[in-house]
Amino acid sequence: MEAGHPLQSRARTRLSALLCIVLTLSLWGLAPVGRAQAALPTPEAPSLSAQLRAAFPALAPQLAARASFAPATRDVAGQALAGLVPAADPLPPEGMLPAERAAWLAMARRSAPADGLSAFFPQRFSDPLIVSQGAAQVRLQALDAASVAGAVEDGALVYREAYPATDSVYLAGDGQVKELLYLRDAGAPTRFAYTLDAGADAQVTRDGAGGVRVATAGGTLTIAAPWLVDATGRRSTDAVRWELAPGRADGPARLTLALDPAGLAYPLLIDPTWGTITNTLASARTDHTATLLASGQVLVVGGSGSSGYLSSAELYDPATGNWSATGSLATARRRHTATLLASGQVLVVGGSDGSGYLSSAEVYDPTTGSWSDVGSLSTARQYHTATLLLDGTVLVVGGSDGSGYLSSAERYDPATGSWSPTDSLASARGIHTATLLASGQVLVVGAIECYTGFPAHPCCLRRLRTRIVP
Repeated sequence: MEAGHPLQSRARTRLSALLCIVLTLSLWGLAPVGRAQAALPTPEAPSLSAQLRAAFPALAPQLAARASFAPATRDVAGQALAGLVPAADPLPPEGMLPAERAAWLAMARRSAPADGLSAFFPQRFSDPLIVSQGAAQVRLQALDAASVAGAVEDGALVYREAYPATDSVYLAGDGQVKELLYLRDAGAPTRFAYTLDAGADAQVTRDGAGGVRVATAGGTLTIAAPWLVDATGRRSTDAVRWELAPGRADGPARLTLALDPAGLAYPLLIDPTWGTITNTLASARTDHTATLLASGQVLVVGGSGSSGYLSSAELYDPATGNWSATGSLATARRRHTATLLASGQVLVVGGSDGSGYLSSAEVYDPTTGSWSDVGSLSTARQYHTATLLLDGTVLVVGGSDGSGYLSSAERYDPATGSWSPTDSLASARGIHTATLLASGQVLVVGAIECYTGFPAHPCCLRRLRTRIVP
Protein backbone atom coordinates (compact mmCIF):
# COMPACT_ATOMS: atom_id res chain seq x y z
CA MET A 1 0.00 0.00 0.00
CA GLU A 2 1.45 3.37 -0.98
CA ALA A 3 2.17 6.10 1.57
CA GLY A 4 -0.70 8.55 1.93
CA HIS A 5 -3.34 6.04 0.79
CA PRO A 6 -6.84 6.86 2.26
CA LEU A 7 -7.15 3.40 3.95
CA GLN A 8 -3.84 3.89 5.71
CA SER A 9 -4.89 7.34 6.92
CA ARG A 10 -8.19 5.99 8.30
CA ALA A 11 -6.29 3.17 10.10
CA ARG A 12 -4.02 5.68 11.74
CA THR A 13 -7.03 7.74 12.82
CA ARG A 14 -8.78 4.70 14.37
CA LEU A 15 -5.54 3.67 16.18
CA SER A 16 -5.11 7.19 17.61
CA ALA A 17 -8.71 7.21 18.81
CA LEU A 18 -8.27 3.80 20.50
CA LEU A 19 -5.11 4.96 22.28
CA CYS A 20 -6.95 8.06 23.55
CA ILE A 21 -9.75 5.87 24.95
CA VAL A 22 -7.29 3.55 26.73
CA LEU A 23 -5.36 6.51 28.17
CA THR A 24 -8.59 8.12 29.42
CA LEU A 25 -9.76 4.90 31.06
CA SER A 26 -6.40 4.45 32.78
CA LEU A 27 -6.54 8.00 34.13
CA TRP A 28 -10.02 7.28 35.54
CA GLY A 29 -8.65 4.17 37.28
CA LEU A 30 -10.57 1.86 34.89
CA ALA A 31 -9.40 -0.93 32.61
CA PRO A 32 -10.72 -2.15 29.27
CA VAL A 33 -13.25 -4.97 29.50
CA GLY A 34 -11.72 -8.44 29.43
CA ARG A 35 -8.34 -7.25 30.69
CA ALA A 36 -7.08 -7.66 34.25
CA GLN A 37 -6.19 -4.46 36.10
CA ALA A 38 -2.92 -4.45 38.04
CA ALA A 39 -3.60 -4.37 41.81
CA LEU A 40 -2.17 -1.46 43.73
CA PRO A 41 0.28 -2.49 46.49
CA THR A 42 -1.41 -2.73 49.90
CA PRO A 43 0.41 -0.66 52.52
CA GLU A 44 1.84 -2.76 55.31
CA ALA A 45 -0.23 -2.48 58.50
CA PRO A 46 1.66 -1.08 61.50
CA SER A 47 2.60 -3.53 64.24
CA LEU A 48 0.37 -3.65 67.30
CA SER A 49 3.26 -2.25 69.38
CA ALA A 50 3.46 0.73 67.02
CA GLN A 51 -0.31 1.24 67.29
CA LEU A 52 -0.10 1.15 71.08
CA ARG A 53 2.80 3.63 71.14
CA ALA A 54 0.65 6.02 69.10
CA ALA A 55 -2.47 5.47 71.25
CA PHE A 56 -0.62 5.64 74.61
CA PRO A 57 2.37 7.97 74.06
CA ALA A 58 3.27 8.09 77.76
CA LEU A 59 4.00 4.35 77.60
CA ALA A 60 6.11 4.54 74.43
CA PRO A 61 9.45 3.88 76.20
CA GLN A 62 8.05 0.72 77.81
CA LEU A 63 6.52 -0.45 74.53
CA ALA A 64 9.84 0.05 72.74
CA ALA A 65 11.32 -3.10 74.34
CA ARG A 66 12.16 -5.61 71.61
CA ALA A 67 13.29 -9.24 71.59
CA SER A 68 13.88 -11.97 69.06
CA PHE A 69 12.22 -15.35 69.50
CA ALA A 70 13.21 -18.91 68.61
CA PRO A 71 11.01 -22.02 68.13
CA ALA A 72 10.96 -24.43 71.08
CA THR A 73 8.94 -27.26 72.61
CA ARG A 74 8.06 -28.09 76.19
CA ASP A 75 6.65 -31.22 77.76
CA VAL A 76 3.27 -30.50 79.36
CA ALA A 77 1.34 -33.42 80.89
CA GLY A 78 3.27 -35.86 78.70
CA GLN A 79 2.61 -33.99 75.46
CA ALA A 80 5.04 -31.90 73.42
CA LEU A 81 3.80 -28.32 73.27
CA ALA A 82 5.10 -26.08 70.46
CA GLY A 83 5.94 -22.47 71.14
CA LEU A 84 8.60 -19.76 71.26
CA VAL A 85 11.28 -18.65 73.70
CA PRO A 86 13.14 -15.31 73.74
CA ALA A 87 16.53 -15.61 72.05
CA ALA A 88 19.66 -15.27 74.16
CA ASP A 89 20.43 -11.80 72.79
CA PRO A 90 17.85 -8.99 72.94
CA LEU A 91 17.19 -6.87 69.87
CA PRO A 92 19.07 -3.54 69.90
CA PRO A 93 17.06 -0.36 69.34
CA GLU A 94 16.47 0.51 65.71
CA GLY A 95 18.68 3.00 63.90
CA MET A 96 22.02 1.99 65.43
CA LEU A 97 25.22 1.82 63.42
CA PRO A 98 27.00 -1.57 63.33
CA ALA A 99 29.61 -0.51 65.90
CA GLU A 100 26.88 0.86 68.17
CA ARG A 101 24.90 -2.37 67.87
CA ALA A 102 27.95 -4.43 68.82
CA ALA A 103 28.66 -2.26 71.87
CA TRP A 104 24.98 -2.34 72.91
CA LEU A 105 24.84 -6.15 72.68
CA ALA A 106 28.09 -6.51 74.66
CA MET A 107 26.63 -4.37 77.45
CA ALA A 108 23.35 -6.33 77.39
CA ARG A 109 25.21 -9.66 77.70
CA ARG A 110 27.30 -8.37 80.62
CA SER A 111 24.25 -7.07 82.48
CA ALA A 112 22.03 -10.12 81.90
CA PRO A 113 21.48 -12.10 85.14
CA ALA A 114 23.11 -15.53 85.14
CA ASP A 115 19.91 -17.26 86.23
CA GLY A 116 17.17 -14.80 85.36
CA LEU A 117 13.50 -15.15 84.57
CA SER A 118 12.69 -17.16 81.44
CA ALA A 119 9.46 -17.85 79.63
CA PHE A 120 8.00 -20.28 77.13
CA PHE A 121 5.23 -18.76 75.04
CA PRO A 122 2.77 -21.25 73.52
CA GLN A 123 2.06 -21.28 69.81
CA ARG A 124 -1.65 -21.02 70.65
CA PHE A 125 -2.85 -18.49 73.21
CA SER A 126 -5.18 -20.99 74.91
CA ASP A 127 -2.23 -23.27 75.77
CA PRO A 128 -0.14 -22.75 78.95
CA LEU A 129 2.43 -19.98 79.37
CA ILE A 130 5.41 -21.38 81.32
CA VAL A 131 7.43 -18.96 83.47
CA SER A 132 10.51 -20.21 85.31
CA GLN A 133 13.47 -19.00 87.31
CA GLY A 134 16.05 -21.52 88.44
CA ALA A 135 14.16 -24.57 89.72
CA ALA A 136 10.89 -22.65 90.19
CA GLN A 137 8.34 -23.09 87.41
CA VAL A 138 4.75 -21.89 86.97
CA ARG A 139 2.23 -22.79 84.28
CA LEU A 140 -0.43 -20.15 83.65
CA GLN A 141 -3.28 -21.10 81.32
CA ALA A 142 -5.90 -18.62 80.14
CA LEU A 143 -9.49 -19.83 80.40
CA ASP A 144 -12.24 -18.85 77.93
CA ALA A 145 -9.53 -17.68 75.54
CA ALA A 146 -9.39 -18.11 71.77
CA SER A 147 -6.97 -20.65 70.29
CA VAL A 148 -5.27 -18.02 68.14
CA ALA A 149 -1.68 -18.33 66.96
CA GLY A 150 0.96 -15.88 68.13
CA ALA A 151 3.03 -13.79 65.73
CA VAL A 152 6.22 -11.82 66.30
CA GLU A 153 5.63 -8.16 65.42
CA ASP A 154 8.32 -5.51 65.89
CA GLY A 155 10.11 -7.53 68.57
CA ALA A 156 6.94 -8.36 70.55
CA LEU A 157 4.84 -11.55 70.60
CA VAL A 158 1.25 -10.72 69.66
CA TYR A 159 -1.92 -12.80 69.96
CA ARG A 160 -4.60 -10.87 68.09
CA GLU A 161 -8.22 -11.48 69.14
CA ALA A 162 -7.11 -13.53 72.14
CA TYR A 163 -10.49 -12.55 73.65
CA PRO A 164 -13.41 -10.64 72.11
CA ALA A 165 -12.22 -7.13 71.18
CA THR A 166 -8.96 -7.86 73.04
CA ASP A 167 -5.38 -8.46 71.90
CA SER A 168 -2.52 -9.79 74.04
CA VAL A 169 1.05 -8.50 73.65
CA TYR A 170 4.03 -10.10 75.41
CA LEU A 171 7.28 -8.21 75.99
CA ALA A 172 10.31 -10.06 77.34
CA GLY A 173 13.54 -8.66 78.78
CA ASP A 174 15.22 -7.01 81.76
CA GLY A 175 14.29 -9.91 84.04
CA GLN A 176 10.56 -9.54 83.49
CA VAL A 177 7.77 -11.02 81.38
CA LYS A 178 5.18 -8.36 80.68
CA GLU A 179 1.72 -9.10 79.21
CA LEU A 180 -0.27 -6.15 77.91
CA LEU A 181 -3.97 -6.68 77.32
CA TYR A 182 -5.34 -4.22 74.77
CA LEU A 183 -9.10 -3.79 75.20
CA ARG A 184 -10.33 -1.98 72.11
CA ASP A 185 -13.90 -1.20 73.18
CA ALA A 186 -16.63 -2.01 75.71
CA GLY A 187 -17.24 -5.37 74.00
CA ALA A 188 -14.07 -6.68 75.67
CA PRO A 189 -14.37 -8.89 78.78
CA THR A 190 -14.10 -7.41 82.27
CA ARG A 191 -12.82 -10.64 83.82
CA PHE A 192 -9.86 -12.73 82.62
CA ALA A 193 -9.54 -16.08 84.38
CA TYR A 194 -6.46 -18.34 84.55
CA THR A 195 -5.38 -21.55 86.18
CA LEU A 196 -2.02 -21.27 87.94
CA ASP A 197 -0.12 -24.51 88.50
CA ALA A 198 3.24 -24.48 90.30
CA GLY A 199 3.17 -27.99 91.76
CA ALA A 200 1.47 -29.61 94.74
CA ASP A 201 3.76 -28.00 97.35
CA ALA A 202 3.55 -24.42 96.00
CA GLN A 203 2.07 -21.64 98.11
CA VAL A 204 0.10 -19.07 96.07
CA THR A 205 -0.83 -15.96 98.05
CA ARG A 206 -1.70 -12.30 97.63
CA ASP A 207 0.99 -9.89 98.81
CA GLY A 208 0.33 -6.66 100.65
CA ALA A 209 0.80 -4.55 97.51
CA GLY A 210 -1.91 -6.16 95.37
CA GLY A 211 0.37 -8.63 93.62
CA VAL A 212 0.59 -12.42 93.72
CA ARG A 213 3.46 -14.50 95.15
CA VAL A 214 4.10 -18.08 94.05
CA ALA A 215 6.50 -19.74 96.51
CA THR A 216 7.98 -23.09 95.51
CA ALA A 217 10.84 -25.20 96.79
CA GLY A 218 12.94 -23.89 93.89
CA GLY A 219 12.27 -20.18 94.47
CA THR A 220 9.59 -17.54 94.45
CA LEU A 221 7.97 -15.91 91.43
CA THR A 222 5.77 -12.84 91.57
CA ILE A 223 3.07 -11.16 89.51
CA ALA A 224 3.04 -7.43 90.19
CA ALA A 225 -0.16 -5.58 91.05
CA PRO A 226 -1.87 -4.76 87.73
CA TRP A 227 -2.53 -1.26 86.46
CA LEU A 228 -4.15 0.25 83.38
CA VAL A 229 -4.16 3.34 81.20
CA ASP A 230 -7.27 4.51 79.36
CA ALA A 231 -7.70 6.48 76.13
CA THR A 232 -7.35 9.83 77.94
CA GLY A 233 -3.96 8.82 79.38
CA ARG A 234 -5.40 8.34 82.87
CA ARG A 235 -3.53 5.69 84.85
CA SER A 236 -5.41 3.64 87.45
CA THR A 237 -4.52 0.91 89.91
CA ASP A 238 -7.94 0.92 91.56
CA ALA A 239 -9.91 -0.15 88.47
CA VAL A 240 -8.10 -3.49 88.04
CA ARG A 241 -7.07 -6.13 90.58
CA TRP A 242 -6.08 -9.76 91.05
CA GLU A 243 -8.58 -12.16 92.62
CA LEU A 244 -7.19 -15.45 93.94
CA ALA A 245 -9.21 -18.58 94.66
CA PRO A 246 -7.57 -21.77 95.94
CA GLY A 247 -7.77 -24.79 93.67
CA ARG A 248 -8.96 -28.22 94.57
CA ALA A 249 -6.66 -30.45 96.62
CA ASP A 250 -3.41 -30.93 94.68
CA GLY A 251 -4.93 -28.91 91.83
CA PRO A 252 -4.03 -25.55 90.30
CA ALA A 253 -5.12 -22.26 91.86
CA ARG A 254 -7.53 -20.02 89.97
CA LEU A 255 -6.43 -16.46 89.31
CA THR A 256 -8.71 -13.78 87.87
CA LEU A 257 -7.83 -10.34 86.55
CA ALA A 258 -10.93 -8.28 87.39
CA LEU A 259 -11.69 -4.93 85.74
CA ASP A 260 -14.14 -2.21 86.80
CA PRO A 261 -14.48 -0.04 83.67
CA ALA A 262 -16.79 2.58 85.21
CA GLY A 263 -15.61 6.06 84.27
CA LEU A 264 -12.88 4.80 81.94
CA ALA A 265 -12.55 5.70 78.27
CA TYR A 266 -11.82 2.85 75.82
CA PRO A 267 -9.44 1.64 74.50
CA LEU A 268 -7.69 0.39 77.65
CA LEU A 269 -4.24 -1.09 78.17
CA ILE A 270 -3.79 -3.38 81.20
CA ASP A 271 -0.36 -4.45 82.46
CA PRO A 272 0.23 -7.57 84.58
CA THR A 273 3.98 -8.28 84.90
CA TRP A 274 5.86 -11.41 86.04
CA GLY A 275 9.02 -11.04 88.10
CA THR A 276 11.09 -12.95 90.62
CA ILE A 277 12.22 -12.73 94.21
CA THR A 278 16.00 -13.14 94.08
CA ASN A 279 19.20 -11.87 95.67
CA THR A 280 19.93 -9.65 92.66
CA LEU A 281 17.99 -6.98 90.80
CA ALA A 282 15.72 -8.41 88.12
CA SER A 283 16.72 -5.54 85.80
CA ALA A 284 20.27 -4.29 85.49
CA ARG A 285 20.10 -0.49 85.56
CA THR A 286 21.97 2.78 85.84
CA ASP A 287 20.89 6.40 86.49
CA HIS A 288 18.17 5.10 88.84
CA THR A 289 17.26 6.12 92.39
CA ALA A 290 17.26 4.11 95.63
CA THR A 291 15.17 5.27 98.60
CA LEU A 292 15.05 3.86 102.14
CA LEU A 293 11.40 3.35 103.15
CA ALA A 294 9.96 3.56 106.64
CA SER A 295 9.62 -0.25 106.62
CA GLY A 296 13.39 -0.63 106.25
CA GLN A 297 13.05 -1.81 102.65
CA VAL A 298 14.78 0.00 99.78
CA LEU A 299 12.83 1.15 96.72
CA VAL A 300 14.84 1.20 93.46
CA VAL A 301 13.14 3.10 90.64
CA GLY A 302 13.64 3.60 86.90
CA GLY A 303 16.98 4.22 85.24
CA SER A 304 18.14 2.70 81.97
CA GLY A 305 18.97 -0.90 81.12
CA SER A 306 19.71 -3.11 78.15
CA SER A 307 16.25 -2.51 76.64
CA GLY A 308 16.27 1.27 77.12
CA TYR A 309 14.66 3.52 79.72
CA LEU A 310 12.93 1.68 82.56
CA SER A 311 9.60 2.19 84.30
CA SER A 312 10.07 -0.82 86.57
CA ALA A 313 10.68 -0.60 90.31
CA GLU A 314 12.05 -3.18 92.75
CA LEU A 315 12.13 -3.58 96.52
CA TYR A 316 15.08 -4.85 98.55
CA ASP A 317 14.30 -6.49 101.89
CA PRO A 318 17.39 -6.44 104.16
CA ALA A 319 15.75 -8.99 106.47
CA THR A 320 15.88 -11.67 103.78
CA GLY A 321 18.46 -10.24 101.37
CA ASN A 322 15.95 -10.65 98.53
CA TRP A 323 14.65 -8.39 95.76
CA SER A 324 11.05 -8.38 94.52
CA ALA A 325 9.13 -6.47 91.88
CA THR A 326 6.63 -3.75 92.79
CA GLY A 327 4.41 -1.42 90.77
CA SER A 328 5.87 0.34 87.74
CA LEU A 329 6.00 4.05 86.98
CA ALA A 330 3.55 5.44 84.46
CA THR A 331 6.49 7.00 82.60
CA ALA A 332 9.89 5.36 82.17
CA ARG A 333 12.66 7.72 83.28
CA ARG A 334 16.24 8.14 84.42
CA ARG A 335 18.23 10.94 86.11
CA HIS A 336 15.16 11.79 88.16
CA THR A 337 14.96 12.41 91.91
CA ALA A 338 13.18 10.33 94.55
CA THR A 339 12.27 11.85 97.90
CA LEU A 340 10.77 10.11 100.93
CA LEU A 341 7.81 12.17 102.17
CA ALA A 342 6.66 12.50 105.76
CA SER A 343 3.72 10.21 104.92
CA GLY A 344 6.11 7.37 104.00
CA GLN A 345 5.31 7.76 100.29
CA VAL A 346 8.02 8.48 97.71
CA LEU A 347 7.92 11.43 95.30
CA VAL A 348 9.68 10.89 91.94
CA VAL A 349 10.28 14.04 89.89
CA GLY A 350 11.46 14.84 86.38
CA GLY A 351 14.30 13.08 84.56
CA SER A 352 14.30 12.06 80.92
CA ASP A 353 12.59 9.27 78.97
CA GLY A 354 14.75 9.07 75.85
CA SER A 355 12.56 11.39 73.80
CA GLY A 356 12.94 14.48 75.97
CA TYR A 357 13.14 15.87 79.48
CA LEU A 358 10.20 15.32 81.83
CA SER A 359 8.11 17.68 83.91
CA SER A 360 5.87 14.93 85.31
CA ALA A 361 5.92 13.69 88.90
CA GLU A 362 4.60 10.48 90.48
CA VAL A 363 4.12 9.29 94.05
CA TYR A 364 4.66 5.70 95.23
CA ASP A 365 2.46 4.31 98.00
CA PRO A 366 4.27 1.42 99.75
CA THR A 367 1.01 0.16 101.29
CA THR A 368 -0.43 -0.62 97.84
CA GLY A 369 2.75 -0.87 95.74
CA SER A 370 1.23 1.53 93.22
CA TRP A 371 2.01 4.92 91.68
CA SER A 372 -0.20 7.95 91.12
CA ASP A 373 0.27 11.15 89.12
CA VAL A 374 0.79 14.32 91.17
CA GLY A 375 0.88 17.01 88.53
CA SER A 376 3.82 18.54 86.74
CA LEU A 377 6.66 20.98 87.23
CA SER A 378 6.35 24.20 85.27
CA THR A 379 9.78 23.40 83.73
CA ALA A 380 10.92 19.94 82.62
CA ARG A 381 14.33 19.07 84.09
CA GLN A 382 16.96 16.48 84.93
CA TYR A 383 20.21 16.79 86.96
CA HIS A 384 18.20 18.71 89.57
CA THR A 385 17.89 18.19 93.34
CA ALA A 386 14.81 17.58 95.47
CA THR A 387 14.94 18.27 99.20
CA LEU A 388 12.32 17.51 101.87
CA LEU A 389 11.79 20.65 103.99
CA LEU A 390 10.82 20.81 107.65
CA ASP A 391 7.21 21.71 106.78
CA GLY A 392 6.83 18.55 104.67
CA THR A 393 7.04 20.28 101.29
CA VAL A 394 9.70 19.38 98.69
CA LEU A 395 12.05 21.93 97.10
CA VAL A 396 13.20 21.15 93.54
CA VAL A 397 16.19 23.23 92.41
CA GLY A 398 18.06 23.77 89.14
CA GLY A 399 18.94 21.05 86.68
CA SER A 400 18.86 21.06 82.89
CA ASP A 401 15.93 21.34 80.48
CA GLY A 402 17.93 20.26 77.42
CA SER A 403 18.70 23.76 76.18
CA GLY A 404 20.73 24.86 79.19
CA TYR A 405 21.05 24.75 82.95
CA LEU A 406 18.31 26.25 85.09
CA SER A 407 18.20 28.76 87.93
CA SER A 408 14.51 28.20 88.66
CA ALA A 409 13.17 26.40 91.73
CA GLU A 410 9.76 24.92 92.47
CA ARG A 411 8.02 23.61 95.54
CA TYR A 412 5.67 20.61 95.93
CA ASP A 413 3.06 20.52 98.70
CA PRO A 414 1.90 16.95 99.46
CA ALA A 415 -1.08 18.29 101.42
CA THR A 416 -2.58 19.87 98.31
CA GLY A 417 -0.77 17.87 95.62
CA SER A 418 0.22 21.13 93.92
CA TRP A 419 3.38 22.76 92.59
CA SER A 420 4.33 26.43 92.94
CA PRO A 421 7.36 28.51 91.90
CA THR A 422 9.74 29.96 94.46
CA ASP A 423 12.79 32.26 94.32
CA SER A 424 15.38 31.43 91.69
CA LEU A 425 19.09 30.78 92.18
CA ALA A 426 21.54 33.57 91.43
CA SER A 427 23.39 31.17 89.06
CA ALA A 428 21.87 28.49 86.85
CA ARG A 429 23.31 25.08 87.67
CA GLY A 430 22.89 21.31 87.41
CA ILE A 431 24.52 18.26 89.02
CA HIS A 432 24.86 20.22 92.25
CA THR A 433 24.09 19.24 95.85
CA ALA A 434 21.34 20.53 98.13
CA THR A 435 21.45 19.99 101.91
CA LEU A 436 18.78 20.77 104.51
CA LEU A 437 20.29 22.75 107.42
CA ALA A 438 19.09 22.66 111.02
CA SER A 439 17.71 26.17 110.51
CA GLY A 440 15.35 24.85 107.83
CA GLN A 441 17.34 26.55 105.07
CA VAL A 442 18.79 24.60 102.12
CA LEU A 443 22.47 24.83 101.16
CA VAL A 444 23.10 24.45 97.39
CA VAL A 445 26.75 23.82 96.52
CA GLY A 446 28.84 23.66 93.36
CA ALA A 447 27.68 22.27 90.00
CA ILE A 448 27.89 22.92 86.30
CA GLU A 449 26.59 26.21 84.92
CA CYS A 450 27.27 26.01 81.19
CA TYR A 451 25.82 23.61 78.65
CA THR A 452 27.59 22.00 75.73
CA GLY A 453 25.31 19.01 75.20
CA PHE A 454 27.75 16.92 77.25
CA PRO A 455 27.78 18.03 80.88
CA ALA A 456 31.24 16.63 81.72
CA HIS A 457 32.90 18.75 79.04
CA PRO A 458 36.04 20.46 80.43
CA CYS A 459 34.67 23.92 79.70
CA CYS A 460 31.85 23.24 82.14
CA LEU A 461 33.97 22.23 85.11
CA ARG A 462 33.87 25.57 86.85
CA ARG A 463 33.45 26.26 90.51
CA LEU A 464 30.27 27.98 91.57
CA ARG A 465 29.79 29.77 94.83
CA THR A 466 27.43 28.25 97.38
CA ARG A 467 23.91 29.52 97.67
CA ILE A 468 21.63 29.30 100.71
CA VAL A 469 17.96 29.06 99.81
CA PRO A 470 15.68 30.43 102.51
